[in-house]
Amino acid sequence: MAPSDKPTKIDKLGFEPYVKGIENLIRKTNSADLPLVIGIYGAWGSGKTSFMMQLKSRLETNADEPPLPIIWFDAWKYDRMQDVRSALIYKILFDLYNDATSNTKRKLTKVAKDVGRFALGVIEQSNISLGVPGGGGVSFPSIEDAKKRTDYWKSYQTIVDRFSSEFGKAVKAFLSEGKHKEDGKLVVFIDDLDRCLPENVIVVLEALKLFLVESQCVFVIGVDRTIVERAIQAHYNVDPGILGKEYLDKIIQYPFNIPPSEPAKLRDYFGQLAQSGSLNDKCSHVLKVAAEGNPRVYLRLINTWNLVSSLAPHVVPALWGESHRHILAIATAVQIRFPAFHETCCKNPRGLYLFVNYCFSHPSGDLGKLFDGNNANEYSSFWGNASIKHFFTGLKGPPMGNNRDAILGSEDFIRIAFNFSTTLA
Repeated sequence: MAPSDKPTKIDKLGFEPYVKGIENLIRKTNSADLPLVIGIYGAWGSGKTSFMMQLKSRLETNADEPPLPIIWFDAWKYDRMQDVRSALIYKILFDLYNDATSNTKRKLTKVAKDVGRFALGVIEQSNISLGVPGGGGVSFPSIEDAKKRTDYWKSYQTIVDRFSSEFGKAVKAFLSEGKHKEDGKLVVFIDDLDRCLPENVIVVLEALKLFLVESQCVFVIGVDRTIVERAIQAHYNVDPGILGKEYLDKIIQYPFNIPPSEPAKLRDYFGQLAQSGSLNDKCSHVLKVAAEGNPRVYLRLINTWNLVSSLAPHVVPALWGESHRHILAIATAVQIRFPAFHETCCKNPRGLYLFVNYCFSHPSGDLGKLFDGNNANEYSSFWGNASIKHFFTGLKGPPMGNNRDAILGSEDFIRIAFNFSTTLA
């Protein structure tokens, strides 16, 4: 079966050493140091879910270690619920209930009922409801709503403390019996939190900070840190900057950034998808630089390149020869990665020569001076885009060449390639 960008527990991108390291951290953490929150940070398509699936597999099936109890929570599936926090807590209790012995099931049900009775006795009105196995409804106001009414705030704090304590007891009861007795920790994976609405990102993080602080849990969260920090900024209506980072740092004790995939592994894993013989060394180099180590971006580039391979021999045969094919790869990569810049290149291909030449010779210079009198001022708005400059400077050197003309070819070829690539959007 051809590889795809679907998450997988089979390591194809060189994650194994890092997965083993995180596994060791989890296993060696004493129960007295729980709960623990580990952040698996990475951009869209970087392989966060695959990394977490591989970690989950090792925690469950490592032949040299006892299996740990695992719960997997896909936050995005619950994004349209009134409160994703409720769904997270419910998922944990429900999965524990289903896997527990009869005696522990009774304890879990009792915890749910006790907390439910207590909550309903002190809160008259709520906008958040939590259902638990056998326990009916447990109601909590949001922090913002509780603070608006002083008579709610003290009750809210009491409920949070009570629930945190009782939830911790429920997890401990589960861990103290049966096959998990010696391990003393529950591992909860939270995936796709960064795909949720900003307000739901916040309530899940609040749950970790407020409701689950007495549980013997290790939480492993896969997120794009930049997106989550923006959600925090939007929620609290503050300027970009320090708040998002500080908020996350107070919750996540161990931040880990997914490393960029090695280009050779990307080519080995996805390269077989390319139509036979269509990717020469120069074209491969272009796609590698454009992907910046992101597996999903690389796969999209390969899939688009297959369309180029089917069309170009018939539509632009002059560019399909070995000497000029890489120009089509450049136009394709720019179309996929930088569509607004691509549009500018189509309107003014000569300006691209000036832009690339300046990338090579004066990457820190003032682009406006170069374009004065050259009728290419529209390119100056892209000079601050580090990714665009990184792409073009990354092309320089073997196997492409060391100057602009060797890489871009003639202005006519650039015009043809970029006009052709408008059909690939």
